[in-house]
Amino acid sequence: MNIFVQALGLIGIAINIVGIQLKNKRNILIAFTLGNLIFGISFILLKSYSGGVICLVAAIQTIIKYLFDNKNKKFPLYLIYLYFIVSSLLNAKKNKI
Repeated sequence: MNIFVQALGLIGIAINIVGIQLKNKRNILIAFTLGNLIFGISFILLKSYSGGVICLVAAIQTIIKYLFDNKNKKFPLYLIYLYFIVSSLLNAKKNKI
């Protein structure tokens, strides 16, 4: 199982490296979304649930950002705060603060 999870991690890294090299914004966001989904799945398989959920939230955040950009709308500031709060709460739960 660990070899499979490590292979997923390597695939996620490869997708993110390829995403950095892309020229089209849409393709970059698709690559980063796919990379975050793969990292989220690998963290969940490693039973690191908070890390997995944070990666899945990042994938959702990327999709929402793409949708706003696609419609030429400004990204709302409250969504940035919401993502920050969700990530902080998940991290605090993981660290039991």
